[in-house]
Amino acid sequence: MTEWRSLLTKASESVQEVADRVYAGDARGQSLGIGASGDRTLVADKEAENAIVASLADVDDVSILSEEMGESGPRDSRFVAVLDPIDGSSNFGRGVPFYCVSIAIADGRRMADTKFALVRNLGSGDVYYA
Repeated sequence: MTEWRSLLTKASESVQEVADRVYAGDARGQSLGIGASGDRTLVADKEAENAIVASLADVDDVSILSEEMGESGPRDSRFVAVLDPIDGSSNFGRGVPFYCVSIAIADGRRMADTKFALVRNLGSGDVYYA
């Protein structure tokens, strides 16, 4: 059985590293176009998403639903990881330090099936679990 708390904590730490690097650099507000949700995707959104996907790569029976890329992985997976890699992208792009990473794990295809969730405030580093 997957230990979600540990796995998602490590994933969120990877996102923290990405966010800190991009926030301090020249690409903070750089857009890559429009993501699956219809919102613009920043460099930080995509790099944060890549970090989370890499963290979940070795987990069996999980698909991903992300604001940036949409759905990925087998539709018949038992678990669905629902993520917003940089929740508050507009703030991030403008240099306002109020943004986070949000990740939920559902044991099924409905949000009502959510079994574990993590939010990391990327401005302060505070982590919240549910």
